[in-house]
Amino acid sequence: MLVQVRHGSPRPVAVLCEPEDFTRLHVELVGVEASAASGALVEAGLGHVAGDVVWLSVEGLRAAVLSALEASSAERTAASFDGMVSYARSRGWVSLDGERLQAHFVYA
Repeated sequence: MLVQVRHGSPRPVAVLCEPEDFTRLHVELVGVEASAASGALVEAGLGHVAGDVVWLSVEGLRAAVLSALEASSAERTAASFDGMVSYARSRGWVSLDGERLQAHFVYA
């Protein structure tokens, strides 16, 4: 999955893309700079930028994923999401409090 930050009106917007893909996670910047991404991420409830690192909210992502996918697959989706978070934890990409996932920017 990825979170895409792109131009909006009047400011950039952040949207979840490919919510069914639990094998990757990054923030894709489309025509915006990293410095403009934090406000969009915060407004969407998906996270924030701290320096050159993106911290994505585990609960914000979970809510966005479950909202985007069919209710009939909610249990399987939740298990896949939890697996992604567990993998991130094993790699040191989860905040100490367990509430945020570290991600990186990709410029598109």
